[in-house]
Amino acid sequence: MKLSTGIIFASMAFACEAFVQPSSISQTSTIKMVAGEPAPQDEPIDVSAERVEPYYDTANGNVNAFYEPPMEQQQQQQQQQQFYAPPPPSPPLPTNSKAIPFMARPQALDGSLVGDVGFDPLGFAKTEGDLLNYREAEIKHARLAMLAAAGWPISELWDAKIASKLALSPVVDGSFRAPSVLNGGLAKIPAAYWVFCFILAGTVEVIGASEKNKPGYTPGNLGFDPIGLYPKDPAGQGRMQLAELKNGRLAMIAIVGFAAQEFATKTGVVVESAAFFQPAF
Repeated sequence: MKLSTGIIFASMAFACEAFVQPSSISQTSTIKMVAGEPAPQDEPIDVSAERVEPYYDTANGNVNAFYEPPMEQQQQQQQQQQFYAPPPPSPPLPTNSKAIPFMARPQALDGSLVGDVGFDPLGFAKTEGDLLNYREAEIKHARLAMLAAAGWPISELWDAKIASKLALSPVVDGSFRAPSVLNGGLAKIPAAYWVFCFILAGTVEVIGASEKNKPGYTPGNLGFDPIGLYPKDPAGQGRMQLAELKNGRLAMIAIVGFAAQEFATKTGVVVESAAFFQPAF
């Protein structure tokens, strides 16, 4: 009777031990426990390799701490982490100006603006505010110069022809020179044209003043893109801004060259440089 009672208590203890501990107890240990001998300690089991990292499926409202996301979702998360990784740090700015290597780089020209090559030999931009104001003025003059560089030779080529069709007096002179401060002839321009230019310029200034208050504004960005040429990504926007700036700077040089050439030669640029403006056939 005592032996049967001991066996029952030992079985109950074994059942409780097996229920509480996740590791299994060997048959030898069970026999020794029944016999009243102390069982040896089982070696610990390494469960680190079987551990599953918690995963929270917040998109579907399901929180499962023991669910591993699919391989496709893991790859997508890795791609997103790579895509949104912070850009590498910019290299340090050179001490000397890139445009004028023998001069020190101006402090305000820190490379934050597109097309900044450290060119400010007279030191106009002393602060960041000055730099932004000068960039705004440069963009405006560049766009106006690009229009003028195209309109100047076109007026010398077509003004006389259009005026003869409309029975009007041409504004270009006998040497096919367009009216300008150096060439004269500005009195021939109708007053309605100057009024139109004044209203158009005022409208652009009002739009520009309202755009400056918007976050993320860059000089010259008026939000005018009717055919969607302006890229959406920052890298593409930088390339587009740089292209506009380079073409605008070239146009400013070209329009000054037009005026100086016609003043010196007393001949229109379409006549002096006919190979560039008239067809060869």
